[in-house]
Amino acid sequence: FNLRLKDDKTPLYIFITKEEFPRVLLLRKTQLPDYPGRFRVFGPYTSSYQTRIVLRLVRRIFPFCNATTGQKQHHIACFYSHINRCPGACTGRISPKEYARNIIVLKQFLMGRRKSLAKSLKGEMQTAAKELNFERARAIRDQLMMLEHVVQSQVSVTWLDGVRAADADHLQSRMNLWKTLAPFIEQK
Repeated sequence: FNLRLKDDKTPLYIFITKEEFPRVLLLRKTQLPDYPGRFRVFGPYTSSYQTRIVLRLVRRIFPFCNATTGQKQHHIACFYSHINRCPGACTGRISPKEYARNIIVLKQFLMGRRKSLAKSLKGEMQTAAKELNFERARAIRDQLMMLEHVVQSQVSVTWLDGVRAADADHLQSRMNLWKTLAPFIEQK
């Protein structure tokens, strides 16, 4: 019996490795000694479900690659590359400099620096537009829009007697998303 009401789980951490093309890993504290190399750590996070949701959402905004070094050396495309959630570090479609930019903005998001991140992205978008690189400016604009959509800081809910079940479910899912993302967002 579990008389002390303890479980064997340890908190989760988000690790960003220090490689030419850094990987973003989700590991428990007990797995740290098994992982060779240097890394940047974010956490601890108690809920693995919520942490995985956050990483899934962040991957849509700031794509990153988790392919192993062997896959990258042999230019084997990872799963996320096939569904456009990986910028192509595994196949050589992206330069280390561009990939490093994605990782830097990902770190800013995980540190909760939403305002400074939005400001720097707007500056990059304007610079790309001035250089007549409209495809890059559009991609940065899309990142900004997704970032603002994901981290809307206020959810106002008015409950009426005539609210349909579908509307209530939608509002509840938005509130749950906000609770999940709250640790990653700057407080005013």
